[in-house]
Amino acid sequence: AKAAALFTVDHLNASDRFNVIKFNSSVTMFRPNPVPAEFNEVQQALAFIDAISANGGTNLQGAVLAGLGQEMSDTTANVIIFITDGIAALDQQAVIAANTKKVRIFVFGIGTDVNKNLLTQLAANNNGLAEFLGNDEVTQRISEFYAKIRNPLLQNIRLTFTPTAVDEVYPLQLPDIYVGQQLIVLGRYAQPGPAQVTLTGTSFGEETRYEYPVSFTADSLANRFLPRMWAKSKIGALLVLMSGVPEGSNQWEEWKKEVIRLSLLYGILTRFTSFKDPGPPTFVEEENAGMIAPSDFVLQQNYPNPFNPETRIVFYVPLSAEQQHVVIKIYDLLGRLVAVLFDREVAPGRYEVTWNGKDLFGRDLPNGMYIYRLEAGEVMLAKRMTLLQ
Repeated sequence: AKAAALFTVDHLNASDRFNVIKFNSSVTMFRPNPVPAEFNEVQQALAFIDAISANGGTNLQGAVLAGLGQEMSDTTANVIIFITDGIAALDQQAVIAANTKKVRIFVFGIGTDVNKNLLTQLAANNNGLAEFLGNDEVTQRISEFYAKIRNPLLQNIRLTFTPTAVDEVYPLQLPDIYVGQQLIVLGRYAQPGPAQVTLTGTSFGEETRYEYPVSFTADSLANRFLPRMWAKSKIGALLVLMSGVPEGSNQWEEWKKEVIRLSLLYGILTRFTSFKDPGPPTFVEEENAGMIAPSDFVLQQNYPNPFNPETRIVFYVPLSAEQQHVVIKIYDLLGRLVAVLFDREVAPGRYEVTWNGKDLFGRDLPNGMYIYRLEAGEVMLAKRMTLLQ
């Protein structure tokens, strides 16, 4: 972290004003407020940084609030470059409330001990970026990162759609655009056809506007990779939000369920899901009942797969579930429900359903990949299958 701070101060623009804040269990400021990046001030700041030694504690909250509490102009591009190599807690809402000058917070996490989710959210909430570096790549990566953020091309970005039938757009907060960087925005639309995307922002102090005519396709099989990209972006946004609330809280659990749902539906690995093949199910026999059932819910791979004109899906309900409401649903790769194969209360045992490749209205569905999902209480299991007419 010290090498990163030395590099940053040594590469200030001549017109910059700056300050240095060191923190461990306490917070110490180089100057009460930012000072011009003149030679003497820079040299004293470098000596201030060089004298820093690891001394226990990581008062992340105090350091961020101290930085935001400095005297700053409303007309300048105010930036905090935050460098840390420790683990700490942070009240994200307190930081947002203290950021009255629209300060952009850029974060460098150094080493393996940092809380990536927390620091990513800190940057995202304050219109910045987060970078995570190994101890052996500080100079190169910070040099590249610092060169990028010194000269933003477009700031305070806003994106609108006409007609407005576009929702669930990610990232939730659009970042500034820098040299050599692209802006990727993912959303969902309900109405295919022609539309206009309007991008506005501030470029070198002036309001800038760009308009792009687009056409939203009605072909659900076109650009098949996009739904998964959208789902991955949404999962990332949810994980960042989850890091800002107490684990196990009602809000945290709701977001967790949505992460799991998207993960299973789109085949995206998360900390809550695994796509490892568990092998054949383990069966147990209930004493004196003569009934055999698995010890956990099991959703088997459909057979045949690929299929035409129909396929069979087998699932098992465990003895521990007793009477259980089970639903088997089919989704396309856009996440749209296309069929419900099974929806009723069942006892433990083996069940088999057949799908003929038709939707809820009895219409033939196009060739492609589909997701079938078992839902039973809090249990969700999903697999993929391919329809070839």
